[in-house]
Amino acid sequence: MGKKSGENLNKDWEDQLKKIIIGEDDEKSAVFQEEQDNSYNPINIGFIEGKLITKKKGVGSKSEGVVYYILPIDQYHERWEEILVRKKTHLWQNDLQLHPFVGKVVKIKGDIIETRSSITVDCIEIWEKK
Repeated sequence: MGKKSGENLNKDWEDQLKKIIIGEDDEKSAVFQEEQDNSYNPINIGFIEGKLITKKKGVGSKSEGVVYYILPIDQYHERWEEILVRKKTHLWQNDLQLHPFVGKVVKIKGDIIETRSSITVDCIEIWEKK
């Protein structure tokens, strides 16, 4: 087999890249589409009821802020004293979804991530329990 010149190799590479970008090479373009889909898909949706509280973190630093916890009053109370509620903002910012409910008994719908040593909930919806 003869060797291709540098110009021919470059042209072949450009042609392959164009096919991938415009989607003619189905196998490779599918890989690029999968990489672009980085949406969050909850795995273990559930409900937790309890009192929503905050604790200060990073006191004295530029990132001083609050971390949200729920003190469970439902079945999770048997195993956990408090559950971290992950917020969708930076540490120094108050979460606009959670902050109005601080100090109130609430019901949270979220993705519950429980291991042997910790539990966290990614809040999807929150309601005041009456």
